[in-house]
Amino acid sequence: MQTWVPVNFCPWLNGEGRIQHELLNQEQLAILDAELQAYDADLISKGLQPSKSGRKKKEKEIRTRLLKEMKLQHKEISVKSQSTPSEPVSIVNPLQSAPLINLSECAQYLNIPIKVQGWIKHLRRQGKNLIFADLRRRMDTLQCVITGPLVHSKEAAQLTRECCVIFYGILHEEPRAGNNVELSVSFITILGQSPIDLEERLNAQTNPEQRLNNRHLDLRRESMAALFSLRGKMMSAIHRFFLSHHFSEVTAPTIIKTPFGGRTQLFHVDYYGQEAFLSEGAQFYMEAILPVLDRVYCVLPTFRADRSMTSRHLSESTHLEVEMAFCSHTELMDMIEELFVFLTTNLAVEAWFKIWNKEHPDTPINHFATGKEFEYGDEIPEKPLRMMLDALGAPVIVHSHPKEMKSYYVKLSSSNPDEVESVDLLFPTLGKVVGGSSRVHSLEELQARTKECGDGSPLAWYADLRKYGSCPHAGFGVVVERFLFWIANLSHMRDTSMFPRMIGRLSP
Repeated sequence: MQTWVPVNFCPWLNGEGRIQHELLNQEQLAILDAELQAYDADLISKGLQPSKSGRKKKEKEIRTRLLKEMKLQHKEISVKSQSTPSEPVSIVNPLQSAPLINLSECAQYLNIPIKVQGWIKHLRRQGKNLIFADLRRRMDTLQCVITGPLVHSKEAAQLTRECCVIFYGILHEEPRAGNNVELSVSFITILGQSPIDLEERLNAQTNPEQRLNNRHLDLRRESMAALFSLRGKMMSAIHRFFLSHHFSEVTAPTIIKTPFGGRTQLFHVDYYGQEAFLSEGAQFYMEAILPVLDRVYCVLPTFRADRSMTSRHLSESTHLEVEMAFCSHTELMDMIEELFVFLTTNLAVEAWFKIWNKEHPDTPINHFATGKEFEYGDEIPEKPLRMMLDALGAPVIVHSHPKEMKSYYVKLSSSNPDEVESVDLLFPTLGKVVGGSSRVHSLEELQARTKECGDGSPLAWYADLRKYGSCPHAGFGVVVERFLFWIANLSHMRDTSMFPRMIGRLSP
C-alpha cells in the first residue's frame, strides 16, 4: 500500500516551502532502516561481516538519494496557496519485490528480505515504541516485531486482531519465539481491516450460544482450525482407503420421492408441486449401480427431522455409505474393522481401537452395571448401553440382531431364521456410529420381509433390482460427525459441523 501525504502536513518543509535537507520523515526513516537491513543481509549471505564504516557510508548514500527524491517531489507540488488542494506524495516500499513465503518455510529464509501474509492472531503493544503481532495462516503462526518509526505509522495504528496484512522484513532466529524464528517488520500493507468491536463479540468469556450466533467468525479460533483440519485429513484418509481397495465413488440424490425403510421423521419438501423428502441415506441408489461398478462408496449430506436435543444429534450430517457386491456378513464386519483401524492409524491420534467381541468371543453381552438383566430381543435403552460401552472402554461390534429390530431389506440369517445378518459399531460415550447389514437379494424374500415388517410393498424400482439379476451384497453407513466427535474427544456434536443445523439453529 502506498502512503500519500498532503503537502500541508509535510514536516520536512519549512514555512517558505523550502526543503530542510537534514530531515527525513518517519516513512523515509523506515525505508532507510529496511534498506540498511537488506544491505547487512546481503553481505552476510556472501559470507562477509558488515563493517561500521561500510554501513555508515551506505547510510549516507541512502539518505542522499532520499533527499534528492524529496526535491523532485517538491518541484511537482504547488505551495502557492494553503487553501488549494495539493497533490499527495507517494512513498514506495523498497521491499516490494521480496519473495512471498509460507509461514511454514520461515526457517529456510533467515537473514534475507521476505514478505508474509495472513491474519493477526494476537497483538501486543508494549510502551510507545514496540509492537508484537502473531501472524496466522493455515495452522502456522509467526511472531512479528515492529519497532522504531514504523510503530508510529498510520498502518501500525490500524493493526487489530484478525486484520489481514502483508508484513515485509527480515527473519532472524529468536529462541523465545514459538517456532524459534521472528520477523523484524520493515513495512506494512493492510489488506483488510478488522474493527475493534470484535473483542466485544467474541472473547474468552463468550458463551456457546453467542459463539454459534457468530459462527462465521468463531471458526477462526485455534481449536476450530485444528478440528476442521483433522476433519479434512479424515476425509482424505477415507478416500485413500476406498480407492486403494478398488472402490468407485458415486453421488446419489438427496431429494427423494418416498422414504426408505418406512421412515417418517424426514424433512418434507415441495418439489414443483409434488411432495418430496430430504434423504437420510443413499443405500438404495447405490445398490442400483453395483452390477456395473461392483464396489462403491458415497459421501453426501443427510437429514433427519427427529426432535432430539441431545449433545449427540444433528439435523444435518455427512454420511459415508458403502455397498459391496458378492460380500458375506463376515467380510462386511472385517471391512468395517479394517476401515476404522486405518482411520485411527492414519490420523495419528491417541485412539486405542480394538473390536471387543473378537477379544472375548464367548462372552454374552446381556448384563449391565445397572444390575438389570435384558432378555433376548429387548431394545436396550441408551443409558445402560452407554454405561456398558464406557465400562469396556473400546468400540464394540454388535451383530446378528433379532429380525424384529431391523428393516425389511436386511437379510435373514442362514443359521437362525429369527435373526438377521446385521452389524452395528458402537463407541464409548457416544453409541452407534456405524450401521450395516447383508441385503436381501431374493425378490421373494424381499416381498415376504416387507409384508412381515408392515411396510406394504417394496418400491417398484427397488424390487426390480432383485428381479433382474441380483447378487449377494452388503453395505454399511457411517455418520462422519459421530466418528469425529469420538476421535476428537468433544463434548457436543455441534462442534463437528462448520455451520451446525439442529433444533433452534438455522443461521448463520
